[in-house]
Amino acid sequence: MSSGGKICKKCGTENRAGARYCRVCRASLLEEEQKPYKQTALQLLKGSMNSLHKAYFELFGPNPALTGVVTKVEDGGMTEIKFEPLWIFAIISWLVGLILASAPRGFIGFLLLVAVSIALLFLSQRYYQKPYVTLLSFLAFSKESSFRTLKIGVRRDDGQNVEVKMIGDPEGIAPSVGERVHVWGVYEDESKTTMRAWKVQTVDSSLKPRGEPLRTHRLLPLIPMLLFPYLVFSLLALLRLILGG
Repeated sequence: MSSGGKICKKCGTENRAGARYCRVCRASLLEEEQKPYKQTALQLLKGSMNSLHKAYFELFGPNPALTGVVTKVEDGGMTEIKFEPLWIFAIISWLVGLILASAPRGFIGFLLLVAVSIALLFLSQRYYQKPYVTLLSFLAFSKESSFRTLKIGVRRDDGQNVEVKMIGDPEGIAPSVGERVHVWGVYEDESKTTMRAWKVQTVDSSLKPRGEPLRTHRLLPLIPMLLFPYLVFSLLALLRLILGG
């Protein structure tokens, strides 16, 4: 037998190079070679599912971004809000997706929708948590508008002080100095010293919610806002292909 032959893992028989099955027990000799590809495919699938899971909770059920003790609560005056052009981009993207999902040439539309969905999933996998948009900016569509702002100082457990801003006439019960709070929001700087928040919840010593939270308009992550509609559009296009519509 020439050197370089494949050894069967099942019965130990040496087979010729390039053989796909053992000449004695007929066991597959490609199994070991296929494992790296299977592992890569499983890793891609696992990464995609994790990204989808992360994007889902980032959009529909985000965790608190900050936990700490309130050091101050003060009036932040009025803040001017301009209309965010990203809303136009999002609306146009949704309309394009809907058109592709209902286009006469369904297969081409389906491929384009899948390609866009994969690209958005990749961006989510790369942890692009910004940009964000807010419904508050719709109120400033035609002109600049000013909204009341509340500033809350929060000291994290590591001793870092964070200035939390809530823009847009917050409603609910504001926390008092010395109370422990969960804060939902987005850090505005790399050093994580300022945050724009949409919810502040007072918690007890066991971190369970206590009382009514203070709320304002939610900040919405753009990529998940585009990803999930495009997944729905892709599914609709696939159903049209299957049903021949």
